[in-house]
Amino acid sequence: MLVPDDDTNASPLVLQQVPEPKVGKNRMHLDIVADDIEPEVTRLESLGARRLHDGVQNIDDTQWVTLADPEGNEFCVCTASSTDARRRLRCVLDSISRPARARSVAALADSLTASRPDVA
Repeated sequence: MLVPDDDTNASPLVLQQVPEPKVGKNRMHLDIVADDIEPEVTRLESLGARRLHDGVQNIDDTQWVTLADPEGNEFCVCTASSTDARRRLRCVLDSISRPARARSVAALADSLTASRPDVA
């Protein structure tokens, strides 16, 4: 388990070992936010990550490089958007349809708050 070392209310990141290999595209992945993308990508490649596309992608003020860990799990190294400048790790849910994604996230949030009255 990776626990944030600052005083924010950020959730820990739990890495769970499973017996089966990855099958298909991850629907949820992590974004690692870096001030400078290329040095962080180079560092991660030295640890076994590999690029999944050439160059740096971008939308508006966010840039990113998509990588995979040694088991093929996708993740991105990206710049912080103007609304997300303090975060260093984000969880991203991929979906074909924004309304479908919104419904699934809303259902998950409802189930979490229903089972945990301490979560507002």
